Amino acid sequence: MSYFIESYFHAVSSSLDSVNAERVHRLAGAIVGVWKQRGTIYIMGNGGSASTASHFACDLSKLTIAGGRPRVKAVSLTDNAAILTAWANDSHYEDIFIHQLIPFLEPRDMVIAISASGNSGNVVKALGYAAEAGAATASLSGFQGGAVSRMTDYPIITFSDSMQVIEDSHSLLCHGMALEVCQLMERVEEDRRLAVGKGGIA
Repeated sequence: MSYFIESYFHAVSSSLDSVNAERVHRLAGAIVGVWKQRGTIYIMGNGGSASTASHFACDLSKLTIAGGRPRVKAVSLTDNAAILTAWANDSHYEDIFIHQLIPFLEPRDMVIAISASGNSGNVVKALGYAAEAGAATASLSGFQGGAVSRMTDYPIITFSDSMQVIEDSHSLLCHGMALEVCQLMERVEEDRRLAVGKGGIA
């Protein structure tokens, strides 16, 4: 007897197999680059992707504390219910992310969009502002990538037509990237220790 869950697991596995691992590695490296500049990572998404954005920000800021080094500064734009509903009610739902970025975003920062469709208006609008501000941009999307995959510096696509499969794949990708970021940070710290040991500048 076959079970639906087996086919679902296979679909998630296939969607992950479709991901370009080199792109994931480059994004992890770019996150470390923002960390080295003491910049901030801003993450956003709608619905299930909002939860993933919150989870990813948590992992980036908490998993990276080992060794007493400076932490990754990561903020989820989905976590402030008051400001989200204020902008949605008083202006437009498409403004809920961009107006959180405007007071804070700097060129050394990065904005990451998580959007299964890749076409959410509020995400696209915020990414446009981020590009104009000179910040790095990245996206996790599904289906065929959507608008966000064509407008970000680091686009990652999980090719699937299932919203649930895409969202699960994004969650696994975020866990993997957070762990890779930790490894890359440790290499930076080790290189720094070696340079100091050889009389270099810390």
